[in-house]
Amino acid sequence: MSSVVILADHSIIDTAPFFLPAFLVVAVLVAVVVRDRRRQRREEAEDAADAADARDDEGDRAA
Repeated sequence: MSSVVILADHSIIDTAPFFLPAFLVVAVLVAVVVRDRRRQRREEAEDAADAADARDDEGDRAA
């Protein structure tokens, strides 16, 4: 007959208070990164459009 001693029994209920805040922090960081990348793409598109408009204006003046 063997005796088994369980030294620790961790359920999800016991660990949830430690992991939920970590997941919340990761979610906030991901949201900030996505927002900043979208803003950067929008600004780059606006800059490209402004540059194209400036080139068109120079072409009109030369003709």
